Amino acid sequence: MLPDESKNYPHWEYDYAGELGKPRFALVLTAEALRQKPYDFVVMSDYEKFQEFKQSAMEDVSIFHIAEEWHVRWVIHEKLKEYKGRDDLDGWVSARTYQMYKSCWKRMLD
Repeated sequence: MLPDESKNYPHWEYDYAGELGKPRFALVLTAEALRQKPYDFVVMSDYEKFQEFKQSAMEDVSIFHIAEEWHVRWVIHEKLKEYKGRDDLDGWVSARTYQMYKSCWKRMLD
């Protein structure tokens, strides 16, 4: 449950990840990609909150402009490759833990 209704769930989650020092990035649909969608984002009930969130995210983190679905897969793949070597990410299996388990498994299998 959200503390209040000043932000939507993705906005709260984004801010919380920032407070914890988690790496963040944003995928933003291009204007052309938005025009191809079968609905109008401007008439969303929380459109104003959405725009505020979008603006704050664009000021804080790396932005990737997305026009097609494969762009999403590519960006996530590249960002995960970047993050996989970091041992300071709690909540993920860190590189340090992975190496420890990898060596344990190797000894067990030998």
